[in-house]
Amino acid sequence: MKSKFAKRITTASRSFTRTILDLTSQNSIISFAGGLPDAALFPRENIEKHAKKSL
Repeated sequence: MKSKFAKRITTASRSFTRTILDLTSQNSIISFAGGLPDAALFPRENIEKHAKKSL
């Protein structure tokens, strides 16, 4: 199957952001660089309540 991407994409280097995000997926790393807060700290009930109101 032929790729639909431009040829230059096959030689493109990974972005710095992607590298940081890959590192932050490791459980032993706590990174403040990527801006990824712990999802368990989100007020899920409040977010869901307000999201339903906005529909």
